[in-house]
Amino acid sequence: MGAQTTVYFKLVASTGAPKVMLVGRVDWTAKVCGMMTFLMTLFVLEGYSG
Repeated sequence: MGAQTTVYFKLVASTGAPKVMLVGRVDWTAKVCGMMTFLMTLFVLEGYSG
């Protein structure tokens, strides 16, 4: 997840997008990735705990 965010960050940065938009998008992406990681962790733990 983190690697994808970094690649996305570099991709947006290389296009010369405005810094405000860049920060907003990366922040939003990070929140979504964090939420997905959290949910995935819960599902995995539920699966392992039986």
